[in-house]
Amino acid sequence: MKKTIMLFFTVLTLVGVLSIGSLNSRPEGAPFPTSGGPAEGGATCAQSGCHNGPASNVNDRMTTNIPTEGYTPGTTYNVTVSFSGEGDKGFMFSAQNAGGTFKGTPISGTGSKVTSTNYITHSAAINSTAATWTFQWIAPATGTGDVNLYGAFAVTRSNTTKQVITVKEKVNTGINEIAKEIALTSYVNNNEKSLNVAFNLKQQGHVKLTLVNYNGQVCEELHSGDLTSGAQQYSASTQHLKAGVYFIKVQVGNQSYFQKVLITN
Repeated sequence: MKKTIMLFFTVLTLVGVLSIGSLNSRPEGAPFPTSGGPAEGGATCAQSGCHNGPASNVNDRMTTNIPTEGYTPGTTYNVTVSFSGEGDKGFMFSAQNAGGTFKGTPISGTGSKVTSTNYITHSAAINSTAATWTFQWIAPATGTGDVNLYGAFAVTRSNTTKQVITVKEKVNTGINEIAKEIALTSYVNNNEKSLNVAFNLKQQGHVKLTLVNYNGQVCEELHSGDLTSGAQQYSASTQHLKAGVYFIKVQVGNQSYFQKVLITN
C-alpha cells in the first residue's frame, strides 16, 4: 500500500514538473514585462523565472526600417524579430527612453500580441528552426528625442539574448515639408487668444486634430471623426494655455502631420 501511495505521488510530482516546464518553455507570450529596458530594471526573460540566464548581448535579432537619420514623429515603422535555433522560440519588445518612460505605440502583427499596453510578445512559441515576427511601432510626438528599442529573445529555456537599438528623432524632421502634403496652415492670434487651423484632405477619412505640447501631451482636441475630402477649417481658444511652443497634429489614418506654433499668452 505504501509503495502504491509513493508511486502515485512520484507520478503526480513528475506530471507537475512536466506541466510547469511546458508552461515555462512554451508560454503563449512572455508572462512578465521583461524586454530588458529600464522600466523593468534591465530584466529579460532570463530573470523572469521562466528561463535561465544571464542573457547575452546581440545585434542581429531585431531590425527596423527606421532611416539612419532618425524617425519622423507620428510615422509608423516596421520592426522585425528574426532568429534561429533548435527548440521553442519567443521574444518581448518595448520602446522606452533612457529614463524608462514608454515612447510611441506598439502594434502587433501575425504571431504576436500587445501585452501590458506597452509591450509586444509572441502569441505562441515557434518551434521551427527559423522564427520571424514582424510588427509595427508608431513613433512618438515631436520633441521626444532618442528612443531605445529593447528586445529580449529566448530559444528553449537555456538560451536567452537581448538587443537594444537606439533611434534618434530626425533633426528638423521636415515638419513643414510633411505639412505641405495636406496644405496644413495655422494662425495664432495672441491678442484674441485664438488658434485657427486649415488643411486639405485628398480623400475622405478618419481625422484626429489635436494641439500637443513639446512633450507630446494633448492640450486640446479640435476634431475626431470622419471627414469628407476638401478644405477643412477649425479654430480654438488658447486662453487656458501657457506660453510656449506647441504642435498642431493632424492624424489621417496611420499618417500624422505636424506644424509648430508659438503661443505667447
